[in-house]
Amino acid sequence: RSATPHPGYEGFGGLLGRVGLLVISAPTVRLMLATALLNEGYAGEAGPHLRALADPHMQNEAISAPGWRPAFLLGLALEALARPEEAELLYRRLLAGCAAGPCDKMFADPLDDAMVRVLIARGRAQAAVDYAAELVERPVADDLNDFRPINRFLLLARALVAAGEPARAEATLRRAIALAPAALQRIEPHWTYHGENARRQLRSEERRVGKECRSRW
Repeated sequence: RSATPHPGYEGFGGLLGRVGLLVISAPTVRLMLATALLNEGYAGEAGPHLRALADPHMQNEAISAPGWRPAFLLGLALEALARPEEAELLYRRLLAGCAAGPCDKMFADPLDDAMVRVLIARGRAQAAVDYAAELVERPVADDLNDFRPINRFLLLARALVAAGEPARAEATLRRAIALAPAALQRIEPHWTYHGENARRQLRSEERRVGKECRSRW
């Protein structure tokens, strides 16, 4: 990205002061700064902040609560910098942290999405298919997350496209569409993709996957 001026600690602190956020911890300010940099496309500048915030909480096998968000965002920064190998290592470290101790559920599903992305980015499409196929077989813990099986089928379809298996990808999307009405209508009323809207969204995804399939064949 071009060398456009971006906020540092001083400028960011002034912004916080203007919006009234005066009593706030230094790590929180740094995380907010790093998040803003990442969102604005400055992944290279965000990375050192995120690593400094994450590393102290990743010294043991389990990951302590304050480390989850900066560690996951660091993975996104590495992806943005076209460093999928490093991102995969970090995501696998987070998965191991989930197995070893308390896992921040907020990042469980995005972490699975990220793993499929980086495997595809690394040219390991079959590994992405295997990972997503295993996700599809996992039980869903609670009804409020009933959209999760649909998302897993979408991940599997994308992995199948990358692996050059368009027929299986389209069949997988149809399974997601079949799940949509019953699953999404049971979710909280504020959810925006229930009923026919869900089917339209998934069919749009089906068209996108079909276009990718045709471009590969």
